[in-house]
Amino acid sequence: MGPGTLVTVINEDIEAHTITADTGAAFDAVIKVGPGTFTAPTEPETYSYHCIFHGNMHGTLTVK
Repeated sequence: MGPGTLVTVINEDIEAHTITADTGAAFDAVIKVGPGTFTAPTEPETYSYHCIFHGNMHGTLTVK
């Protein structure tokens, strides 16, 4: 995705989750049940993220 893109995430779970950058403050969004959005960082990089509510949930976001 491009820098500064509005990212849409659909939470199909019954609980809220977060998409929180592992380091720094690049992004931190609470995604309630259903669709949610956040803005991608403006610097191209691959960012690791996790859910602060559920420690086993993690992934990467690549900004090109």
